[in-house]
Amino acid sequence: MKRLWIHILLFLPLGFLQAQEDIPLYQDYLSENYYLIHPAMVGHNLSGIRIATGLRKQWFNQKNAPSTQLLSVEFNPDPKNGLGFLFYRDSNGYNALQAAYLSYSYKIYFNNEFWNTRRSYPTKNDNINELHFGLSVGRIERNWDRSHIDTRLYDPLVNIDIPNFNDYLTFDVGLAYLTTKFSVQASIKNLAFSPIQSSPYNSLESANEVRFRRYVLGLQYELYTLSGWNFEPSFLFQHAEQNRQNIIDLNFKIFRLLKNGRLWTGISYRQNDIGIPYQYSGTTQSQKMILISPLFGINLRKMSMAYFVTTQTGAVSLLPRGVHSLLLTFNL
Repeated sequence: MKRLWIHILLFLPLGFLQAQEDIPLYQDYLSENYYLIHPAMVGHNLSGIRIATGLRKQWFNQKNAPSTQLLSVEFNPDPKNGLGFLFYRDSNGYNALQAAYLSYSYKIYFNNEFWNTRRSYPTKNDNINELHFGLSVGRIERNWDRSHIDTRLYDPLVNIDIPNFNDYLTFDVGLAYLTTKFSVQASIKNLAFSPIQSSPYNSLESANEVRFRRYVLGLQYELYTLSGWNFEPSFLFQHAEQNRQNIIDLNFKIFRLLKNGRLWTGISYRQNDIGIPYQYSGTTQSQKMILISPLFGINLRKMSMAYFVTTQTGAVSLLPRGVHSLLLTFNL
């Protein structure tokens, strides 16, 4: 049983927390905030300022339990240009990773008109046909809290004054093609690195050898009906160079139009392609990451709220009570 939990604990950061030196890509983007993943989506469907904040929490009754906080701010100074700021903090025990990004997008309109709306979502009456290019410049820091360690027990790896475990600049690029019904986005995360300071025991000086690049492809298609019900199948594909891992999200959302917005629900299925072997009852077995996330949300006037709960399936699960996410968005 001990070996079983060792393997599962190694497996969970691999599939659930994504990459060791990368910000995690959870299902928060399904709150209709694709800027959380794609720099080209900054300022999309926006005529003012959009502020989004979110909290993700696991094991509420445990101290230093895994949690994630995020904040995004988007602004369009004019119809063709979008600006954004994105902040993440992801913590797990005594380890914490935080990142801040500045983003820019340029938009090309193929319908010869600037589509501008104060709704937070498109409708079948809009005429959207545009191409976006995006760039994000970010600073990522990964820290290890050593304040709990008894300094009387000498260990040169933890008692010396080590700077931020890793601290570097990173660059993301991407593009997006959007229509009223169909949209597709492609991004390269961590395209280039510029180390600022690193632990002497884990240097990022050879960024090309580390290969933290992540390729992300997303696609959505919304089906409109005359009865006030809309349906949106979508998927997200990720490929991480570091461990050659592929992850796919299969999503389906149902929308019900309201007088001043819409109510929606759905489900997301996530799976990777790497099976982690473990010993159980004297036999070697393998388990892949499979996550199920029911989705709930509402768009009301210039505000939206989304709630997700993510559970893990399989013989062994570290998420028996789920990971809960709450996201709020305001259009000013």
